[in-house]
Amino acid sequence: SLVASRLHARFGLRQLLLGTTFLTALVFAAYAAAINVALLALVTALYYAVDTLYTVTTSSYSATITPDAIRGRVVSLTRLT
Repeated sequence: SLVASRLHARFGLRQLLLGTTFLTALVFAAYAAAINVALLALVTALYYAVDTLYTVTTSSYSATITPDAIRGRVVSLTRLT
């Protein structure tokens, strides 16, 4: 989440979401190649890093485009999904 704002400024929302989705698919494929516990831990750490980036990006985007009067409801609904 510390680098999310820098990446968003550099790549933009669309490229960042497409990139994180693609990276998530690659990380899931890497689970098949994890032949020991160390590789499994590395792949899991990569997954959580990419997932955090995706979550921060979508949450901040929905918070910025939503009017103040309904922001709390919208943010809570997006976290349910």
